[in-house]
Amino acid sequence: MFIPLEPEFRLRWLGKPDPQHPPWLHDSDWIPSGHTQLYAYARTGLHAILDALGASSGTALLPAYLPESAVWPFREHDYDIVYYPISEDLTYPENKIETLIDEVTPDVVLFVHYLGFADPAFERVATAASASGATVIEDCARGLFSRDATGKLLGSTGDAAVFCAHKTLPAPFGGIAVTRNLALPTPTEPVSEKKEVLRLVTTKGINQLNLRNTLRRLNGRAVPRPFYEDLAAVLPMPDSAWPPVAPGMLSRIGLTEASPPRIRSQRRARYNRVRTHLLDIDGIHVLTPWAHEGANPYGVAIRIPQGPETRNDVYHAIRRAGLPAERYIWGLDDDWTYIEDFPEATRLRETIIIIPTHQQVPWQSLPRFAEIITQTLEATSGDPTTGRKSSFSASVGHERILAPIFGDGYRPERAFRCTEYVLSRVTDIRGRF
Repeated sequence: MFIPLEPEFRLRWLGKPDPQHPPWLHDSDWIPSGHTQLYAYARTGLHAILDALGASSGTALLPAYLPESAVWPFREHDYDIVYYPISEDLTYPENKIETLIDEVTPDVVLFVHYLGFADPAFERVATAASASGATVIEDCARGLFSRDATGKLLGSTGDAAVFCAHKTLPAPFGGIAVTRNLALPTPTEPVSEKKEVLRLVTTKGINQLNLRNTLRRLNGRAVPRPFYEDLAAVLPMPDSAWPPVAPGMLSRIGLTEASPPRIRSQRRARYNRVRTHLLDIDGIHVLTPWAHEGANPYGVAIRIPQGPETRNDVYHAIRRAGLPAERYIWGLDDDWTYIEDFPEATRLRETIIIIPTHQQVPWQSLPRFAEIITQTLEATSGDPTTGRKSSFSASVGHERILAPIFGDGYRPERAFRCTEYVLSRVTDIRGRF
């Protein structure tokens, strides 16, 4: 069994008519009212919003816990970036943020709705930012179709909002930008999705052969690394982000196949079930709240306070079981000064695990997360190196790799036939996109 981190396009949808755009895109029950544009990438939407503001420079106030893809557009527009703190429980320190707004008087403030939940202080800090004259942008990358505890749709408070649709829906691409008053550029052409078709077919073959863990060992992903090695240097914004391109036909079909009411119901039910199991575990902190009616959560966030080594042990144990898990080790600056300046966010980077609870996670697998975490913490207690896996040599012969998978029934020709099947599916499909 292998469950992807995000919902995936179903190969059985190939050949369906091209819908051009999903019917919910301009439905105010699911997307905030305003000028709406569908792009291939959410970062393109953020770039388009900053372009529409017309400012080539200024001061942007961003959270100190943020993926670099959300920082790229501000750097591209020559903004001076000032970071505001995020608490180690993934909440806004309201007083500190309001004080910083008064001191900095920013031109733009970005607020993140982490994992599809609005922070309890969001409305107040957003009001303070607006009162200072700043443009307020809501980062709803993992909050598509989600509402706050009062029933207000995420993305409908600020001057603009961005959503990453492919993190919620079964589509390879999809970023949505919404503004209240600013016109947004229309994409020039669709993104190429040929590689995505090949990836989907190949992934299906790998999962059917149960080769996922073997490949993770071969490419080194199964071996825990020191925390600082996981902090990659910040790279320039990729060329694919601009000029704007639209999702391809594959993505448009996947976005249209999604029913917002059903998606929200399925995700909320899975999230609350997993979260309930995790609350019973001593030694972890559950960061995200109960999913209220109207919430469309991305996943449950937990902290492993024992540190990055134990966090890595837990993370890899979940992944070896074929279940989804993520670590958000979001680096922001090449000189890493933010590590010292924002210790609470640094502790998040060192200890957080996200358990995605999307609609394609089988219901029967939900209790396994708590079981694996409990077993791993028990195995590593008192000895942070317990349970570590050594590096798997890439020079191991294919018999040693495949024989344990196929057991007594292993035959080289069987492995080759499986490979031929995957390649035949690739050949059959690649000409259609």
